[in-house]
Amino acid sequence: MFVYSENHMRLLLSARLILASATLTAAASLMAGTYVPPSPRPPFPDDYKPAPCAPAECDSFNDDDLHSAAYSFLGLNVDAQWFQQHETEIRALITPFCKKRNTCMATPGNVNMFCDDLITPELRTVCDRKYSKETNPRDHEQCQAWVETWALGMTQTSPPTSG
Repeated sequence: MFVYSENHMRLLLSARLILASATLTAAASLMAGTYVPPSPRPPFPDDYKPAPCAPAECDSFNDDDLHSAAYSFLGLNVDAQWFQQHETEIRALITPFCKKRNTCMATPGNVNMFCDDLITPELRTVCDRKYSKETNPRDHEQCQAWVETWALGMTQTSPPTSG
């Protein structure tokens, strides 16, 4: 009868770990070589119409907590007074994107993270159109911090998906 000793067990465990590591490395190499070209079709067509059942607002962090969330989650040092002064203005700018996002979420099979990932690149363009980086860099920077924090809060406060 063969009895495993501590040395045999260590050797077998090391061999299993090496085999598992090699398998994962090979799988990662295969996946890394796969290129998926971007879709020629835009996520939202030019004739896009919001769904009537989709709300216009996006939930995110509480307005009073937005500046602290920027620091806590993203490490951004923002001007809380700027956030307060420009909140209404920026909310108006992001409303069309919220309608798109909520229309996406109203589509059966779509979950919040998919819709958030779909809309966030468009959402980030709000600041580029409103505040010039060259002539108004401070407002542009604060706006970007507001939008990034808002987008993060949008994902954080989304209702859980049913599985």
